[in-house]
Amino acid sequence: MLAALLLAATLDCDAPPTSWRVTQVVDGVTGLAPPSAGAEMAAAEGSVPASVPAILAHLVDFDHMPGRIPWLATARVLARDVDQALVYFRYDLPWPVADRDYTARYRWTALPAGAGRVEIDDADGAGPPPAGAVRVTDLRACFALEPLADDRTLVRYRVHMELGGRLPRRTKDEAVQKLALRSVVGLRRYFAAPVAR
Repeated sequence: MLAALLLAATLDCDAPPTSWRVTQVVDGVTGLAPPSAGAEMAAAEGSVPASVPAILAHLVDFDHMPGRIPWLATARVLARDVDQALVYFRYDLPWPVADRDYTARYRWTALPAGAGRVEIDDADGAGPPPAGAVRVTDLRACFALEPLADDRTLVRYRVHMELGGRLPRRTKDEAVQKLALRSVVGLRRYFAAPVAR
């Protein structure tokens, strides 16, 4: 419990972690990681060609996530309110990596000056028990959305998670780094697509 409280206090979604190193830049999105390995934390930030309300709606459109997120087989809403939801996720990952699952509580809000935020916290205790998948634990994530000119949004994403299983620590770190980068790159590509949304 103390570890979860300490982690929640250190996961800052607004300020870029200046001590972190750049891991990769893809399509104008910068991936970041802590200076030392083993933290299973990562971040990404970049400009997305959409408004804050459009991105907020997209991030909490749980019914369409399985078609948009690679390997996501299930996104089942267990409970939902106006500004929060409890959601179970299951990923069918390619062999030899074992499938993963978790339950997360999403909270979202529009902030002053047109900004927005989506906070994602581990809620495995409120979801179904593991069933044939490795349970992801200690999930803490946040999307901070800041409006820019020309109906664009600066998206900052921070994430920490314990992927479980027998993967080497370095592999887990790299997986979390890829997750962070691909999350923001995915938003950028989705909204940059020529099809009207």
